[in-house]
Amino acid sequence: MMNGRKFGVELEVIGMTDRAAKSLMREKGIHVTSTNEDGGWVVKQDGSLRSDVGFEVTSPPLAYNEDSLDQIRKVCQILIDAGCGITDHCGLHVHIDASDMTPYQFLNIMDNYRTTRLRSTSLFVLVAVPI
Repeated sequence: MMNGRKFGVELEVIGMTDRAAKSLMREKGIHVTSTNEDGGWVVKQDGSLRSDVGFEVTSPPLAYNEDSLDQIRKVCQILIDAGCGITDHCGLHVHIDASDMTPYQFLNIMDNYRTTRLRSTSLFVLVAVPI
């Protein structure tokens, strides 16, 4: 598994402006900041989406544990409850700290991703809906 390795997610979402999303997330108790280094979530316009209906949400560096997964689920649920969603133009990026990985370990992660071919829609539903 990830054994203490940090990771982060970026969600491209449609349904409101980035300003409205920031306000909503703060209202719901999510720590929203201007940079991830501040330990908060960053909400900003995304160049690949129209600014009047789309934005990007980026997590702070997270430890791989249930609390972090709950944080991701909470952010996704807040956005879903507000009517936000995704389209084929949206994406999900998962960043994994690879600073201490060997080339073999890094290639193994890439191979696992290639063979599973998970789509962002599936991942958005996975983290947003508790099982």
